[in-house]
Amino acid sequence: MAFVAENMRQADREELEALGQDSEEGIWQAFRASEQAWVMQEDAPMCVFGVIPTNLLTGEGIIWLLGTDNVKRHARGFLEVSPRCLQKIMATYSHLHNYVDQRNKASIRWLKWMGFEFQAAQPLGPRGLPFHRFDKRA
Repeated sequence: MAFVAENMRQADREELEALGQDSEEGIWQAFRASEQAWVMQEDAPMCVFGVIPTNLLTGEGIIWLLGTDNVKRHARGFLEVSPRCLQKIMATYSHLHNYVDQRNKASIRWLKWMGFEFQAAQPLGPRGLPFHRFDKRA
């Protein structure tokens, strides 16, 4: 966890800052609120991700992922494993959602590739920067 916080990719760091958090605070807050969280790694951690349950009766949760530049270095492995991870998560959660900073183009491309649907950007956080809500239903 500390490795990812210290080596977080710039786009994720900027996204957390837009929401009023630093990388260490953001990663630990998401981790503590999550029912489950995982670390994906090759030679070193690539990312940490998890789901924060919002409604257990309806199977709704907030999915999140914070990564390092190792995601790009090991893109092939990341892209091979990501759909399997999502499939396992969706066995428990029938509706996943969150927000992504409009500037975070790589994450937006990946989320669309993973099948998430996007809404128009809306101001979010203390600076009012545009964020897209994204959703995926089973």
